[in-house]
Amino acid sequence: MSWSISSLGKAPAVVLDVDKQFSALPKLPDTEVGIVDSIKSLVDTVIAAQDPSMVVQVSLSGDQILTGKAVTSTFISVIVTPISKFAG
Repeated sequence: MSWSISSLGKAPAVVLDVDKQFSALPKLPDTEVGIVDSIKSLVDTVIAAQDPSMVVQVSLSGDQILTGKAVTSTFISVIVTPISKFAG
């Protein structure tokens, strides 16, 4: 199954938004649930390490290919970018 999540805002709000988006994902295959739980925990930890007034951008995506019930490949992308300077 393929999925993607993105959010931009102050760190505490992004944590809530990402959690909400994870909760809204359709039921994931059992083979992907543990992976997504680990990503969620990792992202929460990284964002918690930011200054609460910091703006962060989060881009997450995943894709898992199954052949029958066997996983043949898993792709995961996790990008958390603190944004401290704005033009203008």
